[in-house]
Amino acid sequence: ARSSVVHNFDVFALSSGGHGATEPQVLKVESDLRDVVGASTVVVPAGSSATAGVKYPLTFSPLVSGSYFGSVTFTNEATREYLWYTVEAAVSPPEPETTLEMRAAVRGAVGVEIRLNNPLGSATTFTVELRGRGLLGPSTFTLEAQQSGVYELVYSPLFVTGDAEQGEEGAILFASDAVGQFWYRLQLVANAAEPQTLDDMTCAVGDVCTQPLWLQNPSDRELTLQYRVTNTRNFSIKGSASSKDTAKAATRVLLPPFGRASVVVEYTPSSLSDFESTSIIFFEPGVASDWEFIVRGRGRAPSVMKPLVVTARVQEAASTLFTFRNPFAAPLRVDVKLVAEENGSSPTPSASPPPSAASTPSPVFDMLLKKRRVLLESFGLLQVPISFLPRAVSETRAELVIRGSDEYAELEWRYPLRGVAEAPLHPRALAALVCQARDSVEKRVECELLAAPTDMVLEDESFSVEWDIDVERFGVMATAAAIERALTVTPQPSLSSPPSRSLVALSYLLRFDPLRPYRGSVALLIRKKSGGLWRFEVALDAGDPPVDDVLSIESSLNQTSSVTFQLRNQFREPAAFQAEFSAGSSSAFTVYPVQGVLPPYGSADGAAFVVSFTPTGYGKMQSGQLAIVTEEMQWTFNVKGALYHCFLWVQTISSLDENGDGVGVYATASSPEMQVVVPFTAPGDELQVELWERDLQSREKFVAGKRREAWPLFGQLVEVTTPSAQRVVPLCHKYFGACGGCKVQHVAYAEQRRSKQSRVLELYATRRHSPDMEVRELLGVEAQDGVDEAAAVYHYRNKMEFTCSTGRWLLNEDKPSEDPTTEGDLAAELPRYPFTVGMFPTPSISARRAKQRGGKGRRKGRGAWSPRILSLDECLLQAPACNRVLQQLVTRCEATGLQAYDFHSHEGFLKQIVLRRGVNGQGCAELMLGLVTTTFDGEQSELLQRIVSDLVDEHHQELLAEEGDDSRLVSIVQTLDSEAQRHRHGAEQAAIATDEDAVTERVLFGRAHLEDSILGHRFEISFDSFFQPNSMQAGVLYREIQRMLAALPEKPVVWDLFCGVGSIGICMGAFAEKVVGFELVEAAVERAKVNARLNGYSSEKMQFFCVDLAKNWREDELLEQIAAGAKGGEPSSLAAGRPDLVIVDPPRAGLHKKLIKMLRRLAPRHICYVSCNPQSQVVDLEALCAPARPEAGEGGVYRVRHLQPVDMVPHTPHIETIAWLESCVSSD
Repeated sequence: ARSSVVHNFDVFALSSGGHGATEPQVLKVESDLRDVVGASTVVVPAGSSATAGVKYPLTFSPLVSGSYFGSVTFTNEATREYLWYTVEAAVSPPEPETTLEMRAAVRGAVGVEIRLNNPLGSATTFTVELRGRGLLGPSTFTLEAQQSGVYELVYSPLFVTGDAEQGEEGAILFASDAVGQFWYRLQLVANAAEPQTLDDMTCAVGDVCTQPLWLQNPSDRELTLQYRVTNTRNFSIKGSASSKDTAKAATRVLLPPFGRASVVVEYTPSSLSDFESTSIIFFEPGVASDWEFIVRGRGRAPSVMKPLVVTARVQEAASTLFTFRNPFAAPLRVDVKLVAEENGSSPTPSASPPPSAASTPSPVFDMLLKKRRVLLESFGLLQVPISFLPRAVSETRAELVIRGSDEYAELEWRYPLRGVAEAPLHPRALAALVCQARDSVEKRVECELLAAPTDMVLEDESFSVEWDIDVERFGVMATAAAIERALTVTPQPSLSSPPSRSLVALSYLLRFDPLRPYRGSVALLIRKKSGGLWRFEVALDAGDPPVDDVLSIESSLNQTSSVTFQLRNQFREPAAFQAEFSAGSSSAFTVYPVQGVLPPYGSADGAAFVVSFTPTGYGKMQSGQLAIVTEEMQWTFNVKGALYHCFLWVQTISSLDENGDGVGVYATASSPEMQVVVPFTAPGDELQVELWERDLQSREKFVAGKRREAWPLFGQLVEVTTPSAQRVVPLCHKYFGACGGCKVQHVAYAEQRRSKQSRVLELYATRRHSPDMEVRELLGVEAQDGVDEAAAVYHYRNKMEFTCSTGRWLLNEDKPSEDPTTEGDLAAELPRYPFTVGMFPTPSISARRAKQRGGKGRRKGRGAWSPRILSLDECLLQAPACNRVLQQLVTRCEATGLQAYDFHSHEGFLKQIVLRRGVNGQGCAELMLGLVTTTFDGEQSELLQRIVSDLVDEHHQELLAEEGDDSRLVSIVQTLDSEAQRHRHGAEQAAIATDEDAVTERVLFGRAHLEDSILGHRFEISFDSFFQPNSMQAGVLYREIQRMLAALPEKPVVWDLFCGVGSIGICMGAFAEKVVGFELVEAAVERAKVNARLNGYSSEKMQFFCVDLAKNWREDELLEQIAAGAKGGEPSSLAAGRPDLVIVDPPRAGLHKKLIKMLRRLAPRHICYVSCNPQSQVVDLEALCAPARPEAGEGGVYRVRHLQPVDMVPHTPHIETIAWLESCVSSD
């Protein structure tokens, strides 16, 4: 980089005969390789041959290292012949500016400042690449014009380098397209860090003390640290296997990037005089070197230790086992005694009652240790059993005293004992709170304080209440916090006249406000401040809430029908949910999803639920109850499933309709003749179909009442009894019938052409605009260039769009088998597919019936479409090279965890994959990969860039070098999906997305366009440019328009409306005096101007303008705008000239009414109407051929001379038609 190399290309004379040129040839030189300089033309002398020519020097001066791909073309503009070379250059980085040494201790940091200058007159941004472990710094650095700045590079290593003096090599590279590339070599030396010393720890022997230890991560990566402790007898990490606290099992310490975390060091002393120490070392093999901490500790004499709490019911003994550990390495002899507290006085030694004193009550606390003097071995254990037998609801205190002897006689461990008495269980439940969910109930209760102390004065005591809730009794999604929020306890004045003086009771008002069903018991705890606890059982019985809605679904036998609805949480925070049918519901019902998160109250979109009904047998209406439950709330839906009453009908398919479905006839003596539509059938098939009586009755009512044109009947195919001779085996047999793409693969291509021709004739037969209109024979795909017709009707599409989703539509062979002997939830056993790429599935007959009835059967008009995608690993309509790119990309996305778009929550990242293919002017195929995402930022976007880099670097050659395939991946583009932004951020983000300055597309590899050619004309096509999907048939269509123009007496001035990237107008350039194109999308207009120059047309010959053709343009205003130049463009030379011919190629909806009025006022001699939708075209032609209205300024009256159908997309029902209109004089 930042140097030059000159390469001499051999340039020969170009002549169709292959002999030497008799005159010098001037060849135009073009190249799409960047950073090249050379003459724009080269002259080949006369007499040069195809083997002897001249040398053309081209200077290549790359500013940045990397791989460069491009071509150099030498074109004879007189003969349109050309010679071209493919260029591939590998550019290495330049020599380093200098070497910088950076030396730091592990986990320390050292910085260096690098001064950069921008000599240009505009701002420039440098891309910064860091090579080496432990380097930190911004990934970009921007300098304003003529400015200098300092880039701060930080070296914070985590691992000791192998050579303490030389270290390891690194580099920092700066690259800018305008300035170039330069770099610095780095000498990185990381030395071991000194151990860190913690504060000394001290506590009583026999006890455990703790100290936090903080770890700081100085790097930009997450660390998973292991650790080791050298002195495990006295020290441990809390939560580890050696820790006294084994409630947690922490074996690793996670440190977030640039974050910190703490661990707790535990110390158990075993010495009263000497310090005990340890080293605690943290490390991650291969990532972080030893991270050492030193800590010391020393014990002190014991005194009062941590208390022990024992709980028991009155008159019921409870036992606990206390464990004492000898803290010393030497044997320890101890004396053990229990000192009880009597009547609030100081604790006194407890003695067991003599055997003769049978009437003497047993002590409240008792030590059940046979030997009171015990010898403990080194670090030995002593287990002391203690009994607690309370006589009243009060609190009792005592002390367990362990005293050393011999040389440890001065040591005494005193463990306070606290006995909490609970009242005996009340013989009956305190209350039963019964109501329906979303209702409430109140009840006043009297809580009798059984076994209260006889000397207790109620007015002198303080009481508190709480709930003890066992959530396992209350079913799915229940939580103790939610149940407690539904319960309210309010103290009430005591009864004025108690039943007896011995009864001590407290009054409370209990209120229960459930939002979901609860059935079970909870405990109301009344705690006395001076000690004591009463427990009362409260029964909760909250029945099912009112039914929120009734869902009715109708379906035919073994067919699935669905309804969809949305749900939001009732509170202003999201809530996890589970959805399931009750135990008595029919197994024919399913719900998706079965779990997830409800958006908070007030969200624009709720969670979408799909309820499906698949009847498997005849019988009465089936029912079920769907419950959607969160921790706070339950929604209930009654679901009714009805089997359509149907009957079998034998019929023969006569034709295909506009959707590619087979059409037959149903007729009886008592009913009129009706059309029956049966998908995936062929003309001539004899079959059995299933018809629904409800559809038949509705159809007959519309026919009899003549209220509107009756809809056809939909028939469910049962069996093809006699296959038609026109039926063939679909080549795409794996996905045919499920994929929503090509629908008539099962019909022979000759029959497809005949069927499309018949449809056009039938459509125009009843709405004939001109008596002498000629409908020509459909132009289908023909065998050419050694490719037979059977192969030419596949792999023809130059653009395919694939949807990405978190939901997958399963084929029958992918679904789990349903074994009636297997227990469990079948939905829970379904495999999960977090990343699916493919097409939307074909809608079922039930869904099409629902759509036909105007939304009935669909939940509140939201539609019953499924967000699940049919997974495809190839599509036979696109080129094999595109399929390989798709497979390689999907494999990497699945392996790296790239997120697909979730159509329910509108979360996720990758929403669509678009593949385009073109053939450039040299005959080489070019591929473009488009990735539609929800954002440009974040980890997922960085992950996508790595995937793209791997796809290009590791597999580009093997994808393109296979025999017989010269395809070349030239572009990978990422675009922002505005619809996902609106769902995620609302109107504010939508406004940002429509801002002209907002960046919605960026190039990840190569250039921003690919090249395709039609009829020898070259076109640059961007990601979002409209272009005919079949380049070969587009040539057939354009050639037909050329013939129409060639038949005119003189070259016309042509207006090309909806011109896109200018393909039609440019192909007509040789047959037109001038061409003026109009397009709404400004980017397409700019691309059309580029394409005109690419094909040698000047701005005088062809002009393109950005115009909204839906506005009510006056033709004079439009002509003035063209003359002045649109949007600041170059002035037009058309003055106020009107067109002789207008070519229109509108979207499927057809021409706007305002545009039709403008065309009639403009009154060109000819109109060429190209349409992809004959249904809308025939309506527009009626408007264009209607009688003129002079009062509206209409002077143009037209008739259709001929209509030319073209099969643009085989295996689909779509037809492209060309209508040629000529002006005629209207009759008065």
